[in-house]
Amino acid sequence: MPAVPVLSKSPGEHKPSSHLLLLRSFLLWDLHRELTHNMMCTLLCGLLVPVLGSTVLHTASPPPTCPRGTGGESCEDQSELLHGGASAPIEEMESPVELVVNNEGKLSIKQEALKILSRIDRPVVVVAVAGPARSGKSYLMNRLAGRKKGFELGATVQSLTKGIWMWCLRHPTKPNNTLVLLDTEGFGDAEKGDEDNDHSIFTLAILLSSMFVYNSKGTITQHSLQDLLFVTELAQRIQMNTKSDGQEGAEFVSFFPGFVWTLRDLTLELNINGETVTADRYLEHTLMLKKDTDESAKRFNNLRRAIRNYFPTRNCFGFVTPTGRSKLKKLQELNDSEFDPEFVAEFEKFSSYIYRMAETKIVDESYNVTGKRLGILVETYVEALNSGKRPCVESAVERLAHKENSAAVNQALEYYTREMSRSPVTEVLSIHNTEHFKKAVQIFLRHSMKDEQYTYLSKLMVALGDKYKALHHAVESKSEERCTSVLEELQSGLKEKLDSAHYIRAGGYEEFTADLEDIVRQYNIQVEGEVQAKKVLDRFFFDMKAYAKEIKKVDTIVQAKETEMSGKKQKMKLSLGNITTGINNFNPGPAICPHTEFLYN
Repeated sequence: MPAVPVLSKSPGEHKPSSHLLLLRSFLLWDLHRELTHNMMCTLLCGLLVPVLGSTVLHTASPPPTCPRGTGGESCEDQSELLHGGASAPIEEMESPVELVVNNEGKLSIKQEALKILSRIDRPVVVVAVAGPARSGKSYLMNRLAGRKKGFELGATVQSLTKGIWMWCLRHPTKPNNTLVLLDTEGFGDAEKGDEDNDHSIFTLAILLSSMFVYNSKGTITQHSLQDLLFVTELAQRIQMNTKSDGQEGAEFVSFFPGFVWTLRDLTLELNINGETVTADRYLEHTLMLKKDTDESAKRFNNLRRAIRNYFPTRNCFGFVTPTGRSKLKKLQELNDSEFDPEFVAEFEKFSSYIYRMAETKIVDESYNVTGKRLGILVETYVEALNSGKRPCVESAVERLAHKENSAAVNQALEYYTREMSRSPVTEVLSIHNTEHFKKAVQIFLRHSMKDEQYTYLSKLMVALGDKYKALHHAVESKSEERCTSVLEELQSGLKEKLDSAHYIRAGGYEEFTADLEDIVRQYNIQVEGEVQAKKVLDRFFFDMKAYAKEIKKVDTIVQAKETEMSGKKQKMKLSLGNITTGINNFNPGPAICPHTEFLYN
């Protein structure tokens, strides 16, 4: 049999399992730069168990939760820095859209708004405004958006904003964030007359925002404070975790948004005991507690204490009436030059503070909320409010994490499948090719959240292993089909000779071997680079082995017979030669005497 070039691993070589292949890739990748030591150990253990057995690794300790970075950044912040920062810029919304519909006390969500949020893959800064109806909330938000028109303004006694409206914009000072403005339905609307519904809207605004603006008219009075009475009920309306009993008010401090109180149409000087004070100091003065202990003092202190406790970071801005009464109906058409300079100056301070101090919305104290995640939170909280249950922050975060992590696994797997399918065959089959594997894990890390036990990362590892195995099998199958097709065409003449017993003769084996060598030579040229070339050729040689044995056997027998016949012929030839020689060498004796010649006749 002719020698065949080795085109792949030798027969019988151990083929690593998908887990071992991934393990090798994992070790080749300098993963410690992106994962904590314990996290890497956990993943390696997960990959090693199917190969070495669970008993070998029984001493492995469980991984800790994701820590903050050395600079105080969250796990997700580190991932964002690692993977190139923010996502691609989005186009601004030309105008606001309705996010939450309030239909006779029943809340629902506009799918159009959710689709917009789902396309925002960058962290969001959410600024929500709430307050009494017809207090100028919408105009304030339009100016914060840098637009004259946007949220609809009302020039009559009738309230126009219903539910919650949303406007997503480029953040003016934080290029890696999207600014989301939420304009909420005013409470205390006589036409609605539903206090519970007001509380639901207010609660939703608190849950969704990273900066909460409370807007009211005039100075802070006992009446305006009474409008915030349901702040004292927030602990009964919002549940921090599934095991809480409504007594976790102190925990809200880490979750609640920053608080800003805007006082509109101020006509009085902010003066305390004859001293002009800032709006911030004025707010703190109004929130001072009484030292009395009677029932009246308790009621007085309860609301103020709730505001102080729930909103430890709070500021106040006081706005004079922007312009004369005759122009108030067309505020959207006026330029700053037509406004009271004091109003313009105060708004500059207000907007600068909001842009600078309103932080990225986070959950679980560590994870940035993107537009997509904000949409999931809206769905979760609205569902809870409609069911009559207290919105649970922990449950919302768990639901968010499940959806985000499942999507992150799919996204990473889709990337890996797409890129591996585009890769050259040699890269697909090489266990040393870690680029797409590495990128897939990076994608997961960027988009996942709160995967503290690495449940979803483990799922991704298994899925990547299965996908690699499937791609590997597909490549080998297609290669085998191509090689088989080439070989079948090349051996067609050989098969015809075999069927006609062409090689069953002396010298047949030599001709058969020569034909095989010619087939192999042409085959190697045509299937160069094919990963299954050797396998198909080995199978062909295995099939030819029986033919070769029989042909060689017959050839040997025939040649032996021919050799035997040739020997006999040679003997006969030698015998005949001897006879001829004898005759030629015969001597009859002396010459016959002519006289006695007759004796011989």
